[in-house]
Amino acid sequence: ADLRVFEGWRDNRPMTKLLVEEYAAYLQREGRSPNTVNRVLAAIRWWARKIGDLAFEQKLDSSIREEIVVQSARIATVKDVTGSRGQKGRHIESGELSALMRACAEDKSPAGIRDSAIIGLAWATGMRRAELASLSLADIIPVGENEYDVIVHGKGDKFRTAYVYNGAALALADWLTLRGQEEGLVFWAINSGGRIQTGHGVGTEALAQMLAKRVEQAGISSMMWHDFRRTFAGNLLDSG
Repeated sequence: ADLRVFEGWRDNRPMTKLLVEEYAAYLQREGRSPNTVNRVLAAIRWWARKIGDLAFEQKLDSSIREEIVVQSARIATVKDVTGSRGQKGRHIESGELSALMRACAEDKSPAGIRDSAIIGLAWATGMRRAELASLSLADIIPVGENEYDVIVHGKGDKFRTAYVYNGAALALADWLTLRGQEEGLVFWAINSGGRIQTGHGVGTEALAQMLAKRVEQAGISSMMWHDFRRTFAGNLLDSG
């Protein structure tokens, strides 16, 4: 599973020691514990050695085979990370949410409307990033004016109902109007020209990049998607 995630992140870029070290740094920025990062690195080092072994079995040009073997050997020397887990997250203030939504509203492209809906859903429901990415149109059930029931498919094949109303429902309705009623994932990718990529979902890594972009535009402190989940839980506790 760790290798599958790594290969998705690598996205066919050359397998080098520098790339693996960059991935380890990325995992740490995402808040992964040293134990988790080191488990992933152990899997990647094994994978690198395996690739080096397989190079000898393939009918490759000798220079290409030598380069693969050299890079694999270098990756095998990547060291484990040290230290303790960094900040585990934080509470998002309502003013910060407003700043994020303003940053989205100032973007007049479809991405601004889509991102408003995603951020609104995260705030209103506490959905995980992967749950937002995998949400299907069939999971969105209108139950009244500016009100939706959202069927969330969570971990372990469990599902729950999230209730969306007020500003989050309005933002979602705006996106659904723009998106159309074609079946499939709710949130689609948008290319650099501002065109909706119908049928192509937005992945979890793209969501991470989107949030970082909107946070920078809003001029607020850095945050992770899971901070919305923490804040949602905290808001429920504050409300009794």
